[in-house]
Amino acid sequence: MKKILLYCFILFTTGLLFTACQRELFFDTVNAKGALVKDANNNCVPFTVNGSYIRGIALDATNYIDVQINITQIGNYVIKTNNTNGYYFYDSSSVAILGLNTFRLKAIGTPLAANFDNFIVSFDGSTCSLTNIVTANGAGNTAEYTLNGTPNACTGAAQTLNFFAGIPTLTALNKDTIYVNVTKVGTYTITASTTPSNGLTFTKSGTFTTIGTNQQVILDAVGTPSTAGTIPYTVNTTTPASTCAFNLTVGGAATYTLNCGNYGFTGVYQQGTLIPVLTNTITIPVTVTTGGTYDVTAIPATSSNGITFRGVGVLTPASTIITLYASSGTPLLQGNFIYKITVGSTTCEPVVSYLPPPLPSTYTINCGTAVQQTGLFQANTALTAASTIRISVSPATLGTYTITTDTLNGVSYKATGNFTTVFTQNVDLIANPTLNLPVASGTFVHKTYGGTAMCNNVSVSYTAASGNTGFIKVNIDGGGLTTFNVNAKAVLSTSFGFDITVSGKNSASSLENIELSVTTPTAAPQPNILYSADGLTALVDAFYKTPLDFNYEAITGGNNSLNPFTIKFTSITATRAVGTFYGIMRDNFGTGTMTKVFANGEFDVPF
Repeated sequence: MKKILLYCFILFTTGLLFTACQRELFFDTVNAKGALVKDANNNCVPFTVNGSYIRGIALDATNYIDVQINITQIGNYVIKTNNTNGYYFYDSSSVAILGLNTFRLKAIGTPLAANFDNFIVSFDGSTCSLTNIVTANGAGNTAEYTLNGTPNACTGAAQTLNFFAGIPTLTALNKDTIYVNVTKVGTYTITASTTPSNGLTFTKSGTFTTIGTNQQVILDAVGTPSTAGTIPYTVNTTTPASTCAFNLTVGGAATYTLNCGNYGFTGVYQQGTLIPVLTNTITIPVTVTTGGTYDVTAIPATSSNGITFRGVGVLTPASTIITLYASSGTPLLQGNFIYKITVGSTTCEPVVSYLPPPLPSTYTINCGTAVQQTGLFQANTALTAASTIRISVSPATLGTYTITTDTLNGVSYKATGNFTTVFTQNVDLIANPTLNLPVASGTFVHKTYGGTAMCNNVSVSYTAASGNTGFIKVNIDGGGLTTFNVNAKAVLSTSFGFDITVSGKNSASSLENIELSVTTPTAAPQPNILYSADGLTALVDAFYKTPLDFNYEAITGGNNSLNPFTIKFTSITATRAVGTFYGIMRDNFGTGTMTKVFANGEFDVPF
């Protein structure tokens, strides 16, 4: 349970950081329209070039340009520049706001030479120009520098946020700052550690592009501190050798008292009804003396009902409550159960009331009403939970229900749930996961069973399998095949060389979608060639959006051996693209720490 809470804490905090940069939802087919903002000489105005551009140094997330576009129609967009001197700028997503918008194009590739590089930015037939400077500083060099404060205390060292024993650090938040004197530009890696190990280290890699003193380096924290207190850390360099030290303050357990009574409860507690993860809680008032961590468990005072509670987190002097989460499980009994929670010399005993199990409902299927179909119903295409048949039901009493159909055309349907009102209402049936592949097209009339009536007029229509129908499927993190068959298609563009993009959605209503593209400068992608995300002979761009609104993207450009993503076309005709794909994507558009592993990917889609 502790791991679950900590994981959610990390997700929540990281989500707050990146909300401002989050990509907007893709539109199915609508392309955005508008014009780039430029002056009378066709120069992009205003534009911003960010990051250092050094000969031979691969570009990363710090390298980008900002341009402005006056959007006249919302929808999907692709904004690119030409490829020059070994790199270019690119962005694709969707825009939902009319008028003036600022777009950030990521730099992809490795500058080949020190140069004044001219780029043409293109969008929806409009273009503008900009110039970027690549310097020779640092090309192929290892930086030489010393630490400020060597050999004693690191001058100006300062930690960000608070560190707590037992609480994992977040790279985006937990850091320590030092300063260095650079005598030769080039690449560097700086680490800081303590002996014996405290489970936490600091590290930073990058490139110094200017010579000078008092250059700031922000070290990222990696790991979980195991011990509270003032922990001495040593920073080391080798070019030339120098050291300095700083003390890291790691907080320990909070000092606080429980204020029994005025408990808060959330969630439904019912015998035989599963309690999901992180839905049911008990809150307890507290008075905090000193801030720090807490780890509190609530256990049954007498008999167990199969459910315990636990809360882990950080308190500040301003905190007024602690929250304990119920373990996921199914309560065994009904009735009132006393839980014991002890902190120091204080023990609280909140009472959790578990309801009786729901009784079966008495209900009638309204056989005379029309059936409503939602989603894709097509021969030779497996039905998903997004393909539903909706029927009308009139409950006479509250309680549980199970409605099923017979098996026709290789498919049967089912719905289970709990009626909480006795008004006539709709119920959506979905295909049985083991009987979900329609054999043929046509209309089939199912018998439907449940309640006090059996219907024989539930008509379900299936369209014919079509040569123009496409599919995309892939195994994600070993969890079995995920399909992206809704609007699965390929698009060929020749605006920037030859660009073939394959995309599809998991369902009509889901946010889950995938987009794979291969761009080459002079010729269309060829069959039986592996195109990898190296940003050299071809650009391979893979994007995946999950239903939880996390955006994963393959890392492109430079040496991508640690995060490979490969696409292979086995057949390309005037009407279809067929191929395979596999590799690794990272969250936050390829810059995060969470990964998705894609294996055994296949696509067969029409242009």
